[in-house]
This record gives sequence, C-alpha cells and structure tokens, in this order.
Amino acid sequence: MGDPLAAVQVALADPQALQNGEFTMAIQHYADRDPAAALEFVKSMPPGGPKNQALNAVFAEIGAEDPERGLTLARQLETESGNGRMVVSYLGEPERAVEALASNPTMRLSAERSLAQGWARTDPRAATAWLQTLPPDRANTLAEKIVPQMAFTDPDLALSLAEGFDASAQANIKHSIAATLARSGAFDRALMVVRSFDGTDEADRAYAAVAPRIASSRPDQALSLLGLITDPIIKQNTTVSVVRSIGRTEPARSLALGMELSDQGARSGLEQQVISDWYSSDSAAAKNWINQQSDEGARDRFVAAAAGAMVRPTSSEIAMLNRISDESVRADAFQSALSNVVISEGTSAGESFLKKAELSDSEIERLRKQMK
Repeated sequence: MGDPLAAVQVALADPQALQNGEFTMAIQHYADRDPAAALEFVKSMPPGGPKNQALNAVFAEIGAEDPERGLTLARQLETESGNGRMVVSYLGEPERAVEALASNPTMRLSAERSLAQGWARTDPRAATAWLQTLPPDRANTLAEKIVPQMAFTDPDLALSLAEGFDASAQANIKHSIAATLARSGAFDRALMVVRSFDGTDEADRAYAAVAPRIASSRPDQALSLLGLITDPIIKQNTTVSVVRSIGRTEPARSLALGMELSDQGARSGLEQQVISDWYSSDSAAAKNWINQQSDEGARDRFVAAAAGAMVRPTSSEIAMLNRISDESVRADAFQSALSNVVISEGTSAGESFLKKAELSDSEIERLRKQMK
C-alpha cells in the first residue's frame, strides 16, 4: 500500500534509516514494485554511500526477478557511470566481473561483495566454490555477505555453512540468514533461527534483525520480539522500524504505537510517512481516522502530514487544514497542498486555493510568491 517512492524519500532523509537498513528495505520495495522507476531515481541521486547502497539494492532486486532485463540495464548504466562494473557483477557474468575487479582495484570490495551476493542467490553451491578460491581474509569478509544470500534458495546449506565460522562471525551470519528468510516470506523458519539465540548475548541483535521484516505480515509476533529486546538503544531503533513496517498494512495501529515514541524526530518521520501513504491509498479511511482523534495537537500533526497527499483539495480537506490551531503548522500544511494544486491544475487554481486559506496576509503573500 502507499507510495513506495515517498517511502524511499522519507527514509533517505532520515540518518537513522540509512544506518539501520530501513532505506535499503524501502528501495528494495520500490524496485520490486517498479524496477525501472527505482533505477531512474537511484541514477538521479548524488554520488556517495546512499547511492551505492541503493544501486546495490535495486540491481539485486532486478537481477533476482529478471536477470536478462537487469543485465541490459546494467550495461546501459556501465556506459554512464563507473559503478556499472560493480552492477554487472550482480547479474551472472562472473568473467566480466573478475575482469572489472582487475582493472579497477578501488572498487574491489564493493564489486566482490556484489558478485558474491548475486551468485549466492542464483547458484549457492557455485558461489561457495568461488569463495573457497579467495585468500582467507577476503573469504572471511565476504562470507558474512554471501552465506545469508544463499538462504533465498538453499537455507539448509546457508545454516550449515554458518556453523563453520567463529562465534562472532557465526552470529552475524545467522542474524542475516534470519533476516533473509523473513524477507523471502519464510517467517516461521526465520523465527526459529532467531529464537535459537534466546538467553545469549547476541539475542537482542537477532530479534532486531527480524522484527521489522515480519512486522507488516505478522505484527503481533514482531511486537513480541520487540518486547524481548533489553538493550535500550537497539530497542529504540528497532521500535521505529517495526512501527513503520506495521504502517504498511495497519496504519491506524502503527500511528497509535507511534504516539508512544519518546523520540520526537522519529515520531514525526513515522507519522509523515504512514499518514502520507495511507492518505494516498485510502483517503476516506485516513481522513475519518484523523478526524476522530481527540488530542488536538496530534490531530493537527496528522492533518499537516496528510496535506502533501491532497492533490486536488476538497472543501472538507480545506476545512481540515483551516482547523489546524498553530498558524505556522497551518501555513506549512497549506504550502504542501498548494504545491500539488499548482502542479496538477496550474497557478490560477493555486490562487483560488489560497483565497480559502485562513492565514495572515503575510503568510498568503509568502505562499503566493512561491507559486511564481
């Protein structure tokens, strides 16, 4: 449900989402829904870590679903960006990938990681054989990436290989295997792997790896895992991810949980994303829920968050905007809706819309200038 591009944009603007995997999950979801559009978005991003992260995620998704199409896109990108060599390695051409590594050593780590992950998903046993040809230090580094990817097609092999590593690496690999299983829909198997860490020092990280990935399909189990986490920082970060994921299928429940978040910034980002997605997909239900909120401050925040999804505001939506008590919040909400009006209907419609806004003359003038 909702707008996957909006979810990507919200996650991209959230430093925490870039660190805890939410951005990767959002871009993967976007690529699953519309791979070509997701690729165009990634190509428009400025160079840097988030772009490389997104590029890997998009091509992993494209390559897994349609290798031939992915390879065609990768070759096109190869002519536009040095990152293309890394991308090609995702899509089943190991000889070209190895050649790229030799000719561009600075990209070796990223390219080897991509090659390992791509092979692991399509042919896990061949990927294992390739891994064994590498020097031990590089093989150990890559194993934490390649073995979990095997869980998409051969989870038994992945779990068996994980047992061959030291305790720390084994824990990291099993956490990732559980997350991979959850992402592929094997929820019960993922939970079984996670609960094998009960009572250990690695338990919190195990619960955190899986809870957000099952939350949209199994919210009660995700919240149960969340309740087991004892480390306050891990719990806070995981809570935000879980609540956001619940918002994809149960937005009202997600927003109710979000109101309990102590981190105001995290709560604000959550509300913006969930309300915007909900309003875009079912404005009547979202509007009804917003109007039922008894807390005026919360209701005003929700209306402001919904404003960006009001493409052609109706009289009832304009009334909702005008009921926002704080004028600065009200002005920002009108500004969000105004942008949509101007894009969809032009500046004359924007002028008509502004005449219905209960704002000070100075605010009206400010918004009018922004239309030009």
